[in-house]
Amino acid sequence: MKYCISRLLGLFAVSKVLFLISCRSEAETLSIKDAPAHLIEHFFEKGKSVFIDTISNKCVMKEMDNDTGTTVFYSYRVTITDSTIRDEKQNAKWQKYFRFDFQYDWKAIVDGDSITPVFFQAVVPKKNLYSDDAIIVFELKKGFSADTLTFNNRFDEKGMQVFDLNIKNKR
Repeated sequence: MKYCISRLLGLFAVSKVLFLISCRSEAETLSIKDAPAHLIEHFFEKGKSVFIDTISNKCVMKEMDNDTGTTVFYSYRVTITDSTIRDEKQNAKWQKYFRFDFQYDWKAIVDGDSITPVFFQAVVPKKNLYSDDAIIVFELKKGFSADTLTFNNRFDEKGMQVFDLNIKNKR
C-alpha cells in the first residue's frame, strides 16, 4: 500500500511539473505571436529592409518633469537589415556610412517643413551580423508631430524613401 501511495504521489508530482512546463511554453508562444508589429516595415529588395519604431525619449536623454519649453523631442529606433553578401571592403564602407553619414539622410516632414535630426546614436552591440540599429531624435515645435519620415539612401543610391507615420497623438 505504501508503495502504491508513493508511486501515485510521484506520478502526481511529475504530471504537475509537465502541466506547468506546458503552460509556460504556451504563454511564451502567445507572447511572441501577439507581439506588436513595427510602426513602419519596409522591404526594399530580397534581403534588405528597414524597420522604424517610436521609443521613449528617456532611452536617450534626461527629461524634465516641469518642461515648459516650446519644443518636444520624438525618438525613433531605426533598424536596417541587409543579408546580401558583402565583401570586407564593402562592409567597411557601409559601417563608415552608418556611423558618420546615415543620420544626415533622414528628415522629418512637419506641415511641409523638412527637419533634420538633432541626435543620432548607433545601438551597440549589434543584434546580428546583418542588421544595424540606430536611434534618431527630432526636435519639433510643441503641438506638432512628424507626418512623414524620409530617407535619402546615398549609400545604395536607391533614391528617397518616404515613410508615412500617421501619428495622430499630439504631445
